[in-house]
Amino acid sequence: MLHVIQLQNYDLAAPLMSELNQIQSFPDTIIVRQELLVSTPSSNFPLQNQQTRRRWLKPLQVVEHVDVQQDSLEEFRNIMIHGNGPAMNFILSERKWCQSFYALETEEVWTHHPDYPEWNQLHIIALYPEAPFLYKKDFGRGLAQASGASFEENMDRLKQIRTMRYKSVSSLL
Repeated sequence: MLHVIQLQNYDLAAPLMSELNQIQSFPDTIIVRQELLVSTPSSNFPLQNQQTRRRWLKPLQVVEHVDVQQDSLEEFRNIMIHGNGPAMNFILSERKWCQSFYALETEEVWTHHPDYPEWNQLHIIALYPEAPFLYKKDFGRGLAQASGASFEENMDRLKQIRTMRYKSVSSLL
């Protein structure tokens, strides 16, 4: 289960963590990670109800746990700001099979269970069922408009600098 709590400023994080650590968790709960995340600029597009076609079903929530090589963090950030983020915005506003997209960067790790691989990026994406069939073509169009990169060039570079640790599909509570 992933819990994401939005804070208006950084100073609220420490008091919130203090409160959260006092709450009794469910029996047999394993806390994998507690961390402070910040939004990647030009790569966050909250709920787009006014742009997304109205649907009778809720979108699936995809959470990607991404580990970017430490020496490539700035390059990855630039790819998100100038390419991938704007490409997702194109999909949200023009293609309308994605309801929201959040790219988050690890700022500080408070707790991490040693039995699980680490990551330094989270992507939370609300997708409708047709997304897998349209993703490559539409994302490629968005990339071409934003940065001039092709889908293949973009993905080839990402494969060199990042590792997907987990990718889960669930529902939003």
